Amino acid sequence: MDGNKYFAHAGGGGGYYCEIRLYPSNGIGSVIMFNRTGMSDERFLDKLDKYVLNK
Repeated sequence: MDGNKYFAHAGGGGGYYCEIRLYPSNGIGSVIMFNRTGMSDERFLDKLDKYVLNK
């Protein structure tokens, strides 16, 4: 993400979808959870994390 290395995991199933990211060199992490069905890595945090990382 814009040169910031991160560890990530996404997953979901019937009724939920979530993503988690950890940015070790920045000392931060991000999580998003939805109560809807999702089975693929949608990379929704790509849209949100860029605002936090650019501060």
